[in-house]
Amino acid sequence: MDEAYRKAVSEMSEGRSGLDRTGFLFDLDARELRQKPLVRILNNICPEWRMIEIIHVGGTSGKGSTAHYIASGLSLLGPTGLLVSPHVYDYAERIKVDMADIPHRDVAEIWNDLIKPESVNIGHPLTFVETALIMAMVFFTSKGVRRAVIEVGMGGRSDPTSIVKPTHAVITNIGKDHTHLLGEDVLTIAREKAGIIKLGSKFWTAERDQSVLNFLEKRCLDAGAPLHQVVRFEDLDDAIATRLGATYYEDGRVYFSDDRMLTVRPHAPGAHQVSNAALAAAILRDYDLIPNQIEQAIERVRIPGRFETIDKDRLGSALSAGGAVTVVADMAHNPMEMQALVDTLTDLVSGRRKGWDRKAVLVVGVAREKDRYGMLRPLDNIASEVIFTKAAYRGEDPVRLQRVWNALPEHLEIPAYVETPPEEALEMAVAHAIERGTHVIVTGSTFLVDELFNPSSEMRDLNKGK
Repeated sequence: MDEAYRKAVSEMSEGRSGLDRTGFLFDLDARELRQKPLVRILNNICPEWRMIEIIHVGGTSGKGSTAHYIASGLSLLGPTGLLVSPHVYDYAERIKVDMADIPHRDVAEIWNDLIKPESVNIGHPLTFVETALIMAMVFFTSKGVRRAVIEVGMGGRSDPTSIVKPTHAVITNIGKDHTHLLGEDVLTIAREKAGIIKLGSKFWTAERDQSVLNFLEKRCLDAGAPLHQVVRFEDLDDAIATRLGATYYEDGRVYFSDDRMLTVRPHAPGAHQVSNAALAAAILRDYDLIPNQIEQAIERVRIPGRFETIDKDRLGSALSAGGAVTVVADMAHNPMEMQALVDTLTDLVSGRRKGWDRKAVLVVGVAREKDRYGMLRPLDNIASEVIFTKAAYRGEDPVRLQRVWNALPEHLEIPAYVETPPEEALEMAVAHAIERGTHVIVTGSTFLVDELFNPSSEMRDLNKGK
């Protein structure tokens, strides 16, 4: 790893007091107050940032995948930026132009020459999300980017990315995550997330809950933002969908109000990815891309940590048990994403897709502030056994996870173990999976996936804050 890049990422990581690795302050109002200094910095070092057309993507789950699909399609129209968070393995994953990561040398130069000198004048350290937003805009303008897809870090109204004025605002769906910050019920969370719907923007969503849709429709009316809904065929009779002439999809086929149709085939499996891809396809149609272009743009997207099959050379000593086993990493880290993973694996097993004919051995680690019950409850549908472990960064005590598991009656017949560190948990899982003739799924935390499978030990240490 280039030393200048390593040092830059290390320095950007230093301001973690009161923050988490993904760049979130634990106070919504304080986060909103930090938006004005960000605008000042950008105006000083990159005044052209306001010229970029923005597609702003939020939601509880699927927003990262949806953002990738949209950016992949828009890159056919000219240089297109993408900003996502968090990264899985490398900080540079957060910022892309035409789906290529920002070079390490550019990260170091933009930080040292522009952002670092400006940040000393605002009285507080910048978070990862704040730094990445500034860096992205600087990098995008240097590459002649005309359009950029920006993923919300968390929430909406108070998120650093909410300083943008999007032409298209997108909320994939709304569920419970970060409830210690955003609120305990979905309508409270919806109010925060709907803050990305700005005056004059177009709004797109794949949300299905009627009460949430009613709220979003009112927010759109207040902002003068046309609402476009992307729905499953079986939900098409919904009042809002019928009234607005929604885009609908069924079994991967997406049908538009102009009678056009295309088929989405995202690389990662699952009905949730079809929903994400259908939502992206509807937005790309608004840019007049033809169906074949959209299909190819979505199909070529690869995202680390989303149902990612791990290469054998990244499994290390876990393969010492001998035999062949498939290890899949999926960084599902909230109840909605975990349910999507369960649904995907259930479909694979019930459909007897090649190699997926029985329940898997799970390695599960969860971050401390997450909804443990909500995440663990559905796993009995896919688990032959579960091994709980703890990521070095913000990992929950695996003994507590095991207690939650054992307290759920439907889990009593499924063996649950505790094993740390994660490397030993993975070794145990691989050995047991070989005995059972099944697969290993590693899930529950971005930090766990990073710790086990990051191809760069230096980057892994940086991600832990070392």
